[in-house]
Amino acid sequence: RFAPDGSLFVSNGDGANYNAVQDYAVRSLDLDSLAGKVLRIHPLTGAGYSDNPFYNGDPNSNRSKVYSYGLRNPFRFTLHPQTGALYLGDVGWGTWEEINTGRGKNFGWPCFEGGNATSLQQGGYRSLARCAALYQNPGVTPSVYAYDHSAGGSSVQLGDFYTGTRYPAQYR
Repeated sequence: RFAPDGSLFVSNGDGANYNAVQDYAVRSLDLDSLAGKVLRIHPLTGAGYSDNPFYNGDPNSNRSKVYSYGLRNPFRFTLHPQTGALYLGDVGWGTWEEINTGRGKNFGWPCFEGGNATSLQQGGYRSLARCAALYQNPGVTPSVYAYDHSAGGSSVQLGDFYTGTRYPAQYR
């Protein structure tokens, strides 16, 4: 998705097994990996922008391209039409679906998943050393909204913002 400034936002899943615990999922917490991230890049060169939150002076380094991280499968996202803020639907693993927002944020996957305005420890990955360390000092951004699959639905979808006036205010 293109931002008003012409930059290109791209989302990448963690690339891990969807059905079993796999160490690959931890790449979503590594700023030098492109897995489990939302990137903000120049559409022609693929370079990161100097105002990206993890820019390190090298526009071609992976971390310079990262906008937000700690995501499982952020395949649906949008940008707020007035503020440009990123909103994304992160498809969960076995139980939770999330809507997240933020620049330079760590959403905690695979160590955390789900909860409304709180981050819940993801039991399946609890034994990984990276998660054990993160549980001691979380510093993760909780979802804006999350729902358990038992509430119905198992793949969060996120679309555009409605900015018209035809519907009542609570739907705008």
